[in-house]
Amino acid sequence: MSSLFKNSLHRWRQVAQRMGAQHHLWSADEVDALIKQQYPSLWLIYRDVPFSVMRVDIGRVAILHHYGGMYADLDVFPNRDTYAQATFAVQKVYASGRCSRKAKCVPAKRKHNVERKCDVIDMEVLSATQGHPILLEWLEYTRRQIEETNYAESAFYQTAKMRYIHQTTGPSCLARFLRLEHNLQVRRKLKFVSSNNFARASELTMPERRLFDVLSFESNSYYGERDAFKSLVGDGDGAVPVLHGSQPSLRIVRRINTKRKLNENDVVKTPSHTTKPAIVPDQEAPVGDAVSACSHTRGVAVEPSMLGIRH
Repeated sequence: MSSLFKNSLHRWRQVAQRMGAQHHLWSADEVDALIKQQYPSLWLIYRDVPFSVMRVDIGRVAILHHYGGMYADLDVFPNRDTYAQATFAVQKVYASGRCSRKAKCVPAKRKHNVERKCDVIDMEVLSATQGHPILLEWLEYTRRQIEETNYAESAFYQTAKMRYIHQTTGPSCLARFLRLEHNLQVRRKLKFVSSNNFARASELTMPERRLFDVLSFESNSYYGERDAFKSLVGDGDGAVPVLHGSQPSLRIVRRINTKRKLNENDVVKTPSHTTKPAIVPDQEAPVGDAVSACSHTRGVAVEPSMLGIRH
């Protein structure tokens, strides 16, 4: 595990302890078992996707549906002391330090595929209540996107791997799903966890950092696989973690990312004037609203690990 992931893991464990929440670091085998045993209708498509990061995208939604709480990739750091439980919340990424709906893109010093995108949604951090039906609908929509977009038969997507992942299981898929007409009420009630653009994390000033609920950093784990259909997947016959509040008997339908688009009211947050940015590991800070949570990492090529916090 990289030093970035280790530091993130340490920070999330501190947040979980402060909140009295349960923290769980997921292994790939555990996610495989969760999908096969609790969401069997998704197992074959989960098993056969071309890239392991797609399993990460599917797995994170399944974890939230099965356990509830808050999910975060391991290249994301908490920047609040506590997080309020939301019925359904997604990450909103801003290209500059101005954390508002009118945030403007700032010209970048170096080119990057996400540098000029602002006020967009992503999946590095998610929050939802246990068993929320929108998560099953999202999983079913993702399944259809994979089935309708055949990577093996698409010469275009074979030269545009990242676009294929984004469109089928990643943030672009989530954005299209939320824009569906029947999800109007979901969009109106949707909450957000504010985040910086990971490509510009090193450029943030301390005042800018304080504006965000979480801080995202570039880990390159999304770019670990050159060839499709080469990643290993387990048999799914291992044990599914039993966490407080989980329902092992639950049987219903159904793992990384970058950054994308939607406008709504800001965020699931503890007011910034009552909290300090969570940068110094052992610093005590005021306790804010209670939260369930769940976290995870941006799909490492062979064995993506995921982090989970439950209330």
